[in-house]
Amino acid sequence: MFFLLSILLFRNIIASAHPLSLRNVTLVLPEGLSTHGDPHLLCRPSRLSDVASFFLGNYVAHAATLKSLPGQPIFQSLLDLQFALLFPSSEL
Repeated sequence: MFFLLSILLFRNIIASAHPLSLRNVTLVLPEGLSTHGDPHLLCRPSRLSDVASFFLGNYVAHAATLKSLPGQPIFQSLLDLQFALLFPSSEL
């Protein structure tokens, strides 16, 4: 009990004396970066490679989740995979 009481009473002294204590720091962001008012968020403008990798990832994820029919030959499964990559709505 005494230990908890001493921590509560002297926490400011302990925190200020510790070299790794937390402090508020204001950073000036480079041009183009934004926090949108949330200090835990850091956004940068999206690039063409970001958008392309997003769509490519979605296409590959869609193709990877195709279901094959029981007894379906591997050639047909590969053909379905190819169609799913080229025409994403073909397997709906």
